[in-house]
Order: sequence, then structure tokens, then C-alpha cells
Amino acid sequence: MKQPKAFFFDLDGTSYYHKYHDVMPSTLQAWKVLQKKGYRVAIATSRCLKEMENFRKEVRAFPFDAVISDGGALISERGKVIHRLPISRQSMHFLQEYCAEHEIVFRYSTQNGDYFSMPCAQEIKAVYFKLYLNVPQVKAYAQEDEVYNVLLYVPDEQARKDLMAGLADCAFTDHKSVLEVTDQKANKITGIEWLCAYWGMDMEETMAFGDGFNDVEMIKRAGIGVAMGNGEANCKEVADRVCDRIEQDGIAKLLKELEILADEAG
Repeated sequence: MKQPKAFFFDLDGTSYYHKYHDVMPSTLQAWKVLQKKGYRVAIATSRCLKEMENFRKEVRAFPFDAVISDGGALISERGKVIHRLPISRQSMHFLQEYCAEHEIVFRYSTQNGDYFSMPCAQEIKAVYFKLYLNVPQVKAYAQEDEVYNVLLYVPDEQARKDLMAGLADCAFTDHKSVLEVTDQKANKITGIEWLCAYWGMDMEETMAFGDGFNDVEMIKRAGIGVAMGNGEANCKEVADRVCDRIEQDGIAKLLKELEILADEAG
């Protein structure tokens, strides 16, 4: 196993603790030390860029080497978009038509925006605000919009089957009451693989931290894959290491244990 050169961090449940609505201070300090030592530090998240605007200033301003957002559909390097995999306009047209006919609300993200396709129930807004501290504006999808990630609030199994059949060139992540939609080639691991090729390194030179079922592949494929102690069982099953829980400073503790940070992460 090669020494890691690039570190990839999921946000929610891994770096970002919802109880405090903040990135854990020990994790932020670890990012700073890793960069100081010359390692690349990157985010790999299903969040869109708009959903990161309410982080505190120090986190928003952190100079990540890269951000893989929208579940792998958009990659930015030091704030500049370098790779994109939008959902096809054909699929978005089908999605808009079907959802309008059946009065199904969906949230969609563009490079700079985050929108609900139509007015939605207060409970949807409340859940969204609880997670991200913002609520998307209401704006019907227009053909000129380049969309990277969709969250479908599917009301029943038949609608789910219809939508999945009609979106043949898309990939789906099932969040139970919500169906996440991206281009079929977009996910966290393909984003990491693309970045590794772009940076001239291989996957064995990466270390990835995650907690959810959409982190399983990146944990499995990374040179060192780490599951959070608070993570899903399937993450832990494929991980090389399981660190302590997010609220127990699991990331910083493991990096010190592996002598990547020594005691510098405070």
C-alpha cells in the first residue's frame, strides 16, 4: 500500500456534525495540517455548491484542492469547475413533464443554484432546512438549465418505477422517501478516479473517509478506506479502518494514530 498523497472527505456525518451544524474543529485543523504538509485535501459530497454556502466563514474559505459535489457530477479545483457530468436535457424534459402531470415536486441543482420545481409541503422545506440551513427557491426547470443533481420526492412505487424507466441514462441513489438522480456515470468514486488521473496519481495513493451507503465504493476503492464509527454497517464491512465517531474526533485521532499528523492537529 502506497503512502497517501490525496485525502477525500465526505461531509454530512463524516466531517460535518449536524448537531452543531458545523465541521468538527479537529477535522478543520487536520485539513490545515495536511495541506501544510503538502497533501491534497478534497471533499466528496452529494451536496451541491449552493448547499455549502451556509458553512461558517472559515470553512467556506478553506482552500480545498478539489470539491467533488452533486454526488460526483461536478468537480471544482480551487473554485474553478474542471469536470462536469450534467443530466441530459432529454431526461430533464421527461422529468419535468412527468412530475408536472403528476404534481410531484423535485429539487434540482445547477452550478450556482438550488431550486424546487414547484411549491412544496412545509415538511419538505423543514427537513431541507434542518439538513442544510437553507431552502431552495421555487423555479420551474427551463431547457437552458444545466442540471447536475435531482432529489425526487416520489409519492408511490408506481411513480418511482415510471421515473426510473423514463430516465434510462441516469443513476439513482435511494434515500427511502427521496430518490437522488444523477447522470449514470456520476458518483463519488468516478469523481475521485477522474481527479486521480487529472493529478497524475493512482487510487492506491488516496485515503477516503465516509459514513453512508453512498460512500461504500469510495471507501472500498481508496488506498486506505475509512468508515466513521457512526457510519453504516456496509461502510464498515468494506473499510480498511474504522475510526471513532464524528463527535469523538475520529478523523483527527486516526490520522495521528497513523502518524500522518503526529500531534499537530491539536
